[in-house]
Amino acid sequence: MAQNSVNSQEKFSSNDWDELCRSPLAVFGLIAMADEEADQIEFDAFLKATHIFECFELEFVNSVYNSSAIRCNELGVSLNDFESMARPLKAVRAILNNKIDPDIADQFCWSLLHTGVQVAKASGGFMGFGKISKDEKEMLITISMVLGIEEDLEGFINP
Repeated sequence: MAQNSVNSQEKFSSNDWDELCRSPLAVFGLIAMADEEADQIEFDAFLKATHIFECFELEFVNSVYNSSAIRCNELGVSLNDFESMARPLKAVRAILNNKIDPDIADQFCWSLLHTGVQVAKASGGFMGFGKISKDEKEMLITISMVLGIEEDLEGFINP
């Protein structure tokens, strides 16, 4: 399947597209909730991750992140409700299966995990840089399992 054939929401129902667009917001919320507070540094890291579309190689990933950033206020993810944040992530693989190339689906899931790592690193460690808390690390592992990422994450989370 050519990359350009999956550059927008055309292959998805509007409900499925909304769930995909909620997933980056859900990752932010779950990581922020892991240490029981969403601070401005974490939110800024999330915004940076969602606005640097060119860091993702695939147009599909860029399209979802772009839509998520533009529509974040209307997508309705409650950052105080675990189930509201977990639901989009639980749905991601089911939505992507049989609709796009498995390699593109994997890249999208890894991009979500990358976003979570950037948010987690934003407020940890010396003067707020680089260290991921134990609770955030556990949440990243949980997110990876929900997304179906089975690789060892130690090098990814703590490079």
